[in-house]
Amino acid sequence: MKAGDGIRIISASIGIKVELRDFLVGEYQFDYKKPITTLISCCIFNDPISSKIKDIHGSFIANVYTITQHVVLANIVLQFLLKISDSREVSGKRKDKIKLERENAEEFINHFILLFIDLKEQFKVNYPDMYNNLVNLEQYVEQDKVSKLHYKNIYGVLNGFMEGVYVDLSEIYERQKRAQSLLVELKRCKPGKQEWMDYERIGIQILEFLFLPRFKIIIKQSRTENGDTRRDAVISNNQTMGFWGMINSEFDSKHIICEFKNYATNVNGDQLNQLRMYLLKPTIGRFGLLFLRNKPTKRLLQARKRIYEESKILILIIDDELAEKMINYRVYTEYPEEILEELKNDFELSY
Repeated sequence: MKAGDGIRIISASIGIKVELRDFLVGEYQFDYKKPITTLISCCIFNDPISSKIKDIHGSFIANVYTITQHVVLANIVLQFLLKISDSREVSGKRKDKIKLERENAEEFINHFILLFIDLKEQFKVNYPDMYNNLVNLEQYVEQDKVSKLHYKNIYGVLNGFMEGVYVDLSEIYERQKRAQSLLVELKRCKPGKQEWMDYERIGIQILEFLFLPRFKIIIKQSRTENGDTRRDAVISNNQTMGFWGMINSEFDSKHIICEFKNYATNVNGDQLNQLRMYLLKPTIGRFGLLFLRNKPTKRLLQARKRIYEESKILILIIDDELAEKMINYRVYTEYPEEILEELKNDFELSY
């Protein structure tokens, strides 16, 4: 995955559009001789994201963002302070540089604790778990004499908070590896009749990555009772909340039919009508997903509109680009349904 995908995706999921250049210090600006000072300046004092969050979500959510950001940076700064506490005496210019870095690091830790004290009543009311994890920081503010034990104690408080609040990074790493493997397979699969079985297999693996274990099972190549009709994949929709609960309510969708078309040429209305026939069955529901390799043509979108007009059936069309976007959302936010909700909203607003 490209660098910065996670930042962009997570930002988009909370309604903020950012570019990396908006808040990352460029390599030419980063002073490697003063890494702690530069990191603090970059991540805290020159960060425009907090103001964007405040404009969209209000001051309290911006404060939550600020505190969590401070926690992550404080964790790094404390590791630096612990390391130099163990270091042997150094002399000359290097000693002066380390002394300055240490002073700035200690000043930041005090700044962070004072910030939490200033905001603690908001957290006590709205986020009691966050408050309980951080309240012990108060005893470490502005102590005249600090020691390695002092840093260790603060580090312990922050680690307890991070273990309770942050997603296990190893889980994200495992999702990244799985996502990368799926995307490589998808790109290797050539559009056309010859590799249609490979595309279907990869497509079902993508569905499993996106939606399990939220759904219990994805049924592969489901057939009707008389055996003459085959659906590529069926998701039994047992959800009552969120996007899938809304789909269940609006379209009576007890099951989600998914079709995969590995066409090298454009998919036409006939293929869409095949999916429509499945969705006319009262035991299924009126919502389906059509996966194809290229962006849908205007004629295909018009055919979809006619199907909705005639049968109130909604078919969302997912090309390779959207499939990749959903995979990335699964990695970083765990909610690839956000893309489907956007597609549904786009259809409704353009109808």
